[in-house]
Amino acid sequence: MFQTRPAARWNTGSITFDPAFVANACAQLNTRHGDDALAICRHLGGARDAVTAVAVSVDGEAIHFLADAGTGPVEVRVPFLEPVTGSGEVRVAVVRLARHAREVEGA
Repeated sequence: MFQTRPAARWNTGSITFDPAFVANACAQLNTRHGDDALAICRHLGGARDAVTAVAVSVDGEAIHFLADAGTGPVEVRVPFLEPVTGSGEVRVAVVRLARHAREVEGA
């Protein structure tokens, strides 16, 4: 399930957001919710052996991470459960992914 792409192609969704918003959203996830980022990558992004995960981008369809299992970073694209159409919906979509990842983890 790993989906790798060159860095220049991280935002591939039909809806893109302001770069400052994207940087802030990723920074908040990485600094305050790193455990959720790792759970999302492991359980929804196919990076089961990842030991680190860093959010690097977001668009209207997915959130993008760099995950590392000790062999170097690999891009992981995790689609939202439902597409988002505005920046105000991103936080809710990421929280839903985190909750879903925790459910899968506990199954």
